[in-house]
Amino acid sequence: MWLKVLNVFGKITSFILRKKDSVSITLPTESRKIDEIPNLIPTEKQKEIVQPVIPVEKQPEKKKTKEEELISVLSFAEGVGFDKWIPYVQAWHETARFTKVIGNFNYWGIKKPRGWTGKVYNLWTTEYVKKPVKMTDFGTEYEILREDSKGMWIKLPQPFIDFDSAKEAIVFWYSLLKRLSVYKQSWQRRHDYKKFFKFLTAWATDPTYGKKLIHLYRDLREKGKLS
Repeated sequence: MWLKVLNVFGKITSFILRKKDSVSITLPTESRKIDEIPNLIPTEKQKEIVQPVIPVEKQPEKKKTKEEELISVLSFAEGVGFDKWIPYVQAWHETARFTKVIGNFNYWGIKKPRGWTGKVYNLWTTEYVKKPVKMTDFGTEYEILREDSKGMWIKLPQPFIDFDSAKEAIVFWYSLLKRLSVYKQSWQRRHDYKKFFKFLTAWATDPTYGKKLIHLYRDLREKGKLS
């Protein structure tokens, strides 16, 4: 009995010793130890990812000037046959270089026509009245500035209209020229600035109105160009 137990125990011990001798333990080299150490320094790409995203405040769009507003709609006048410089030059003159636009978009000093139900501004303006002059036609509010052999310059309040946009203004402007017979000669020559302004005398009481606009047209065309 004991002999069998000792024999089995000896076999087990011999088996264990043989297994121990056959196992080879490979220790990590120094280089492997270094490679296995995690890199704690972030790369440039990681820095970009980690950086907090700061929202950029949207800058408000720059508001257009009165001149830029008009330039942006000159194509509507071109669409009906106008030289686009014609409405620009007349507006430049009427508004004193776009510094005195009536209301928001009355660039051409258009007075209140019959049947107008929109905005109205009563402004003092200077008018040239040919003799003989009926002072009763001007009511009680007027001022005589000067006179010559043919008439006199009078300052008095006049009703002017206004528009909600530059587009509405320019469409009304050329529609007025087309509709009224007094501007027929100008309308038929809307592609020729010299003839257009020559026949536009009814637009203003100034007898030299047409000549002033012709000279102004030439000056502005030489100095710059419209976008």
